[in-house]
Amino acid sequence: MLSLLMVIFPVAPFSAHTGKEPIDYEKEYLTPSLENVISEGKDFKKMNAYIERWMRRWDIVGASVAVMKHNKLVYAKGFGYTDTSHTLEVNPTHLFRIASVSKLVTGIAIMRLVESGILDLDKPVFGTDGYLQGPIYNSFRDSRTRRITCRELLYHQGGFTAKLGDPLFEGPELAKSQGWTLPVPTDSLISFTLKKRRLRFTPGRGYEYSNFGYLILSRVIESVTDMKYEDFVRWSVLQPLGISDMELGKALHKDRNRFEVDYYDFPKMDKRESNYDFNKEALTTAGASGLPHLEGAGGWIASASDLARIVAGANGVQDSQVPPLLSKSSVHEMVTPQNKLNPSLVMGWRAASGKHWWRTGTLAGTSAMVSREKDGTVWVMILNTSTYKRNHMPTQIRNAMRYGMALVPHWPERDLFDRYLNGGRYLKHAQVPAIDPIALEDD
Repeated sequence: MLSLLMVIFPVAPFSAHTGKEPIDYEKEYLTPSLENVISEGKDFKKMNAYIERWMRRWDIVGASVAVMKHNKLVYAKGFGYTDTSHTLEVNPTHLFRIASVSKLVTGIAIMRLVESGILDLDKPVFGTDGYLQGPIYNSFRDSRTRRITCRELLYHQGGFTAKLGDPLFEGPELAKSQGWTLPVPTDSLISFTLKKRRLRFTPGRGYEYSNFGYLILSRVIESVTDMKYEDFVRWSVLQPLGISDMELGKALHKDRNRFEVDYYDFPKMDKRESNYDFNKEALTTAGASGLPHLEGAGGWIASASDLARIVAGANGVQDSQVPPLLSKSSVHEMVTPQNKLNPSLVMGWRAASGKHWWRTGTLAGTSAMVSREKDGTVWVMILNTSTYKRNHMPTQIRNAMRYGMALVPHWPERDLFDRYLNGGRYLKHAQVPAIDPIALEDD
């Protein structure tokens, strides 16, 4: 299967899969040149001042902001600081957890496989003929689980429910009840959920937002590609766009990317049982985070400019300098609600209304939003601080960004994608050749 994938996605794959030498970053990447000062001119003075006041109001430590017009990055700026020591200012290439914005990345990866002919959205995920085989996937509390398709998981219509708690955030609790040791492997959470919990509704006949469903999609990607989920997304989505530093985030500070900011949950809500020790509490942004289990549901870290670049590659615009990842028909399928009465029934995105599409994400210490406005403008804001608004904070982000952008009298004719550095460096010659759907036989 892997050799066939390399025909379908003829971009430079990782050395781990090809035997080639690792990329020489000094030779292959552009000179670091994207700095805050580039987006601090007179046209942005009022917008920047407003965002700074807004951050003070909400006690936000740091933020990453990007604005894209006509698939060109016209604004990229960091605000505040990477941590509460206030020693290092956020710059446009610092990495932030993006929480459920990760689902958009996963949805694009799935559609890449659909376009190639490797994945059928309407084929069952589980059961004898399903994509997922093996001991952790073959025992079900609810027989209807065998009917679930990839399409239903993308639309949050698989029937999985968090009514009894989201299993991806219940590691310590389930470890106690099941007699497991810590830390709990993600496979154990998958097996437990399939074996012990019933579906809330018959697949395809209801809707409930599900992190678990997108974790399962991550495993489907691994099954059909014979690659780790993270590696495949880097290879098929990020590397074609030239994005090099996005990765699945790590919970513990000692394991994090050196370009990553720190995170701050709302006071008095910032501790719970540790994922590593039954006798200790830990920060919800670190040792008590559900991050290790989220994968394609909420595990990625990125800069705001990275996310703008991803949207540029997956918004149906074919005449820009950004290589298109998906065909116009695939983009249309992703953003067309399956049920016109429910704009949440879209793929990867949180919701869509005509030409306006948006994606939100929240975790302890993280709030993020990506929005494609009706006029094609794309903006991104990511915060490293939670507020009492919790998962409603993206609404405040949307209001702030729209108000702030309205204060800009003139948007410059430029493309900052040409000036990118580490924390999101772009390969000089990255490109995505057209993908022709082809029928594949099992090898």
